[in-house]
Amino acid sequence: MTTDVIAAIATASSPAAISAVRASGAAVFDVCGKIFRSVSGEELRDKKGYTAAFGHIVDGDETIDECVALVYRAPKSYTGEDCVELFIHGSSYVAGKALKLLCASGARVAEPGEFTKRAFLNGKKDLAQAESVLAVINAESDMTLRAANENLDGRTGNSIAHFSKRLTDLNASLAVLADYPDEDAASLKLPDPAQVLATVGLGLSKIIEKYDLENRAEKGVTAALCGKPNVGKSTVMNLLAGFERAIVTAEPGTTRDVVEQKIRLRGTTLRLFDTAGLRTAASEAESIGIRLAKKKLESADVILAVFDSSVALDTEDTKLCEFCRADKRPSLAIVNKNDLPTLADTGRIKEYFDDYIVICANDPEDADRLRDAIEKLAAPEIHIDAPAIASARQRGCVEEALAAVKDAAASLSEGFPPDVTAVLIDGAIRALGSYFGRDASEDVVNAVFSNFCVGK
Repeated sequence: MTTDVIAAIATASSPAAISAVRASGAAVFDVCGKIFRSVSGEELRDKKGYTAAFGHIVDGDETIDECVALVYRAPKSYTGEDCVELFIHGSSYVAGKALKLLCASGARVAEPGEFTKRAFLNGKKDLAQAESVLAVINAESDMTLRAANENLDGRTGNSIAHFSKRLTDLNASLAVLADYPDEDAASLKLPDPAQVLATVGLGLSKIIEKYDLENRAEKGVTAALCGKPNVGKSTVMNLLAGFERAIVTAEPGTTRDVVEQKIRLRGTTLRLFDTAGLRTAASEAESIGIRLAKKKLESADVILAVFDSSVALDTEDTKLCEFCRADKRPSLAIVNKNDLPTLADTGRIKEYFDDYIVICANDPEDADRLRDAIEKLAAPEIHIDAPAIASARQRGCVEEALAAVKDAAASLSEGFPPDVTAVLIDGAIRALGSYFGRDASEDVVNAVFSNFCVGK
């Protein structure tokens, strides 16, 4: 346990009702006691854990602000050390002054993530749980929040520990087989090594698959809006964005460049590209825009093909339909301008697309229907029965363990001695231990906490 006292502002640096300044360390009650005066006269060092005191932040004889001080005693605190949290009015100036007073009284400003780092070093959290604190702070969807909380409350860790125990027990069985080489697992009433490795390997594979799918949905699915000029692609983008992101005019070929907008759906981030209309270019500038549009169309995860229902389908429309059907990527037909008389053969469009929606891009009430249709296409619900991991580092640990399990299974099937297989299984066990931060190097630990904000 460290002896120096660290302190930091734990709330955002903007005007608010409340600001919080937290401090942690063996001498925290002495340090905070120099700047906090309770109205009751009771010293912070005399208070029990999980109690509060009302008083003032003071600088000598000068009162700075009213304050409620919360006291936490080791080891029942976030960091596992004695801690104090000072709640004052939400002025960034007052909070900064309180922090300066704490530092003048013997504390130092905490490094990014140092409170959580101390929780890890003091055994309050494993490394995966510590990472998940940051994941909760950065969560932008129910999906990422759920994954972070599964790690934070230990559910994922319990599953990882279960796999590790199965492998440890298997190594014990292999030791028995090594001592009795003329016997087999069945005759010795031991678990079938191949079956155990297959079960653990499948479980680890599902964890990785689930993480990759959820990470793809969270980081962003690219979607290209494509179609002829004047079908309403830019209006569709503006409808999804909720503001006028793209220029809209009645003149064909208005969009010359690729316009990008990041859009947050319910559980998915969509990186939407509004591209130039696909047709024979009328100018060199439009020709360049069409080339860029085709490049985006080729690289997008999802294709959003826009059609104008108020005009008859032509060759360009048909080419787009045929491209989407042959391409096999997820694609959605957006039939726009349903506020006008329908002249397009919409039944023919349906023949080319699995997903189809009719809207008026000028009608804000169609925004939710369109968003739902895109989300269904871009990020179908992930039904994988596996625990959720919350970081690339955790994925790396699971992937390393899976590779070792596969190598162990191969050595077993190729008839290598049990002790060779056991060495490979040991590698898988070590990799799963790394998920919890066991034997983690200082560089790894520092890299994890360098991504935290100050005060957490």
